Amino acid sequence: MIANKPFFVLLVCIWLLPFASVQLLPFGIPLYPIEAVLLVASPFLLERRIRNIFQTRITRNIFIFALILCGGIITSFLSNPETLIGLGQIKSFFFFPILLWLVATPILSEFECRKRVFWHLRWMFLATAVCAATSVFFGGLTYDYRLSAWFQSPNLLALFLLPGVILWWAYMLLKERIFVYEGIFWAIMTGVFVATQSYGAFVAAFAAILSFLWISRAYVLWKRPVFKIMLIGLLLIGTGIFLGGGGAGITKWTLLITGDERSSLSSREMIWRSAWKMIQDSPVFGIGPGRFQEVYLEYQRFYPPYLEWAVPHPHNLFLSFWLSSGIFGVFSIVWLCLFLFYSMRQISCKTEKALIGALFLGVFVVGLWDVPYFRAEFCFVFWLTLALFSGMVLRKK
Repeated sequence: MIANKPFFVLLVCIWLLPFASVQLLPFGIPLYPIEAVLLVASPFLLERRIRNIFQTRITRNIFIFALILCGGIITSFLSNPETLIGLGQIKSFFFFPILLWLVATPILSEFECRKRVFWHLRWMFLATAVCAATSVFFGGLTYDYRLSAWFQSPNLLALFLLPGVILWWAYMLLKERIFVYEGIFWAIMTGVFVATQSYGAFVAAFAAILSFLWISRAYVLWKRPVFKIMLIGLLLIGTGIFLGGGGAGITKWTLLITGDERSSLSSREMIWRSAWKMIQDSPVFGIGPGRFQEVYLEYQRFYPPYLEWAVPHPHNLFLSFWLSSGIFGVFSIVWLCLFLFYSMRQISCKTEKALIGALFLGVFVVGLWDVPYFRAEFCFVFWLTLALFSGMVLRKK
């Protein structure tokens, strides 16, 4: 039986994810919508339920990971020039997302709750994609015809939609009968994602969907018409968007494969070299949370003129954690990555195992050349996914 009040709070947090970076200022204190909900609701939800989280070794280990990560970020903050931005990141990117994990994990130990959460996540991401598509008429395209909607860049929109794309593809691939409206919604979700022209996110989605097919054994159904329809639809959507963009997508791809110094890969290589030198200079404590842009500009003297100047993060998940939380932070994220995939065998439901594995693989693959974490939406999605995994291993008999 679903406990209505805690579950309702969780659903409110899910539908607030697209607005997670909208800043509220009660009494002049920066606060975000999901943080406000958790601040009010968590004291009433944690008292009786938090003990359930520590019933298994897996969830206890995840909690230890959270403690090490928090210890690393606080130590790095105190060991470097302290900034309000860094303090805000500790609050918004670590404390409240971990609080969401503590609140959500006991709720998601019930299969019916997880099933409904996946349903709400699919439709929340679809609603976001629809709104992003309509933003084309309100300046939602960049100068090179990439869809960014209200995000600062197309890559950020792609990173946010990535879990939704995985969920919709998994849903469609497993259905025996597809309704027309579901096909339309899948096409909207996929089309908006492709319109970002974010190749890193494309690779991550492709790897995640292949992983889902392999673990769920859905590939044995490849002869079904839905497979062929989805592949043809993807081809048509991609072709239409790239040609409709005035050849901008083709130009971007040409720069990438020819290794042009103006390509996004060349720009990232310069950022990675700069980030690695920062790590060599501060390997134990990093540079502190929220300081990458400032330190990145200081390191200009060691390199030729940068291709990009406004760089809030090093375009790599593991470099970001190392620089923001020191050696303890990068150790915890690498350990979590290995531990999660090792512990997947504890999930008895093959479909759930395939789905949660695909979601985590998508995050870690795209994290090789981007940072799907240090933004409110991404942090809450990450810890909610971790809560879904934790709920699966806490399943009620």
